[in-house]
Amino acid sequence: MIKKTLLLVSFLTISLILTQCGDDSTGPDDDGGNIGNTAQRFKGITLTNDEGEVLGGDSTDWCYSSGKGALAFSRPLDVLPDSYALYPAYINPSKGPVRIDYDLPVASDVHLYIIDSTEAVIRELVNENQQAGQYAVIWDQWDDSGQFVDSQIYGCLMEAGNFECFGDILIDSMPDHVILYSATSGNILTVTYKASTRLGAILLVFNRDDFAGAPVLGEGSSGMDIMYNTVADDFHVIIYSLSDGYLKDGEHTMLTVPVNGIMTLDSVDASNYWGTSSPTAMILNIP
Repeated sequence: MIKKTLLLVSFLTISLILTQCGDDSTGPDDDGGNIGNTAQRFKGITLTNDEGEVLGGDSTDWCYSSGKGALAFSRPLDVLPDSYALYPAYINPSKGPVRIDYDLPVASDVHLYIIDSTEAVIRELVNENQQAGQYAVIWDQWDDSGQFVDSQIYGCLMEAGNFECFGDILIDSMPDHVILYSATSGNILTVTYKASTRLGAILLVFNRDDFAGAPVLGEGSSGMDIMYNTVADDFHVIIYSLSDGYLKDGEHTMLTVPVNGIMTLDSVDASNYWGTSSPTAMILNIP
């Protein structure tokens, strides 16, 4: 970025442009993964609810047309965007995963970073060429090293072609938690998870009974015991231990299930390894 300025006015103008929707794209520096000038960033957040509705706050964050509506997912899916956009993250502030929506009017090399107040890149959410269209990505509040982030304001920076946009996200760190991801590929449903604590037991409830074989424990739950059965139209799986086994903390595969169709993970109950608390459980189903 600019190390010296000839005019104070020029410096302030460039800083303001980069804080909102700049024309010049700046990526991580080669020597430290730092992002540009953040003089006008980390000043406040755009408040959003769990439906993506903008409630108020910093109006200089993010880049979207009010004529399209603040709800990114409310746009017609069969209409290609006519401009770049980065919609307000929601929920903001957040104790859990955050959804970020964006638009591409043309095929672009897209970079979407999460940075902290020291300008360091802590998570790279997107780094690929994408076709024109509407996109959404989930930040699960973990960094690239596999650690859960602390409570503070973070920045979301998007770069695509000559488009650049920035928005603030306030994270209010959760207590002990587990985030589960379920996805079906072919005839196999896989449940992966990220946990901030060891888990002593967990109950998974799938909302359709389309399983085609016995669930198989993944490496994160190796050494545990498993039971499964059907209850009405649901498929229940319990992973537990009668000895000193536990589900590992960190990011791991929990189990796989052969299926005849699409099964969706509907609810989760978990207890920590010591049985003294029930960690907050969240589900992210991936089509």
